[in-house]
Amino acid sequence: MKLSLFLFATLFPFLTFAEEEKLWPPRGNNRPLIAATQALWWNKDDPEARKLKARALDFAGRYAEAEKAARFALLVAPQDPEVQRILGRSLLHQGKLAQAKSALERAGQLGDPLSRSLASLLRPDRMSLGNLDPKISCSLVQIQDDQGRGIGSGSFVSSNGIVLTAAHVVAGRKRVLVRNAWGQILSAKSICPGDFSADAVLLQTSAQTKNYLVLADHDPAPHESLTVSGFPLSIDLPLTSRGQTRSKAKDGVLSTTIPLMPGQSGSPVLNAQNQIVGLASRGSLPLLTRS
Repeated sequence: MKLSLFLFATLFPFLTFAEEEKLWPPRGNNRPLIAATQALWWNKDDPEARKLKARALDFAGRYAEAEKAARFALLVAPQDPEVQRILGRSLLHQGKLAQAKSALERAGQLGDPLSRSLASLLRPDRMSLGNLDPKISCSLVQIQDDQGRGIGSGSFVSSNGIVLTAAHVVAGRKRVLVRNAWGQILSAKSICPGDFSADAVLLQTSAQTKNYLVLADHDPAPHESLTVSGFPLSIDLPLTSRGQTRSKAKDGVLSTTIPLMPGQSGSPVLNAQNQIVGLASRGSLPLLTRS
């Protein structure tokens, strides 16, 4: 399937190390943390207060403290699958993927089917968090619903704020939000219908940016190395999955070995030149070409 886009020449601004550190700030604030801390003053052994503090620390971007708080909560609630899930999320945010997988597996064993499923999809050997080229990171966006919950991923594909994502991520929604690398929340002015059979759609935002990706001018070859970067599990930092094409694209669909997780739908599939060759979709990657 072909998707027509008006593409500009790619231009990325230079980023200093300090500026890179500011990318993808946490979405949470300190209010829930203050409330949980106050509750613990009254009863330090309250399992709910310990759990709330661990969750609040994670959403506030204090991931190492969140891990410690979750482990502290497990001392009084060792059979609570939600605490195990919070522990897994805090470990994932620190890039400790193997430990995160173990925590999610434990949550699954305690009766949380979602965590069990997520643990089976997490591949520490072919996934990584952080250390992403800032040129790519600044082009990525997290797609959110009208409550600010992460529902998918996408990327800027023009200087005037056009976002490319998967159609099924936004289908049926009256309002869609877009979170960029600096933590700004943008409303999609309009949802531009795309080729839904290829599970691709364009969102128009008010952003003016020099950070965007371009479509590749050729199809990926069989066994070509590709990457997918997005926001699985509604995490605050982009996760990158690696794999290869299995064969040539057929009927606009590209089959790959890239492991995907819920929330990565709409993520750009990039070749070695950091050009978009497809989108992460439901078990397949629609091929996008210039026309």
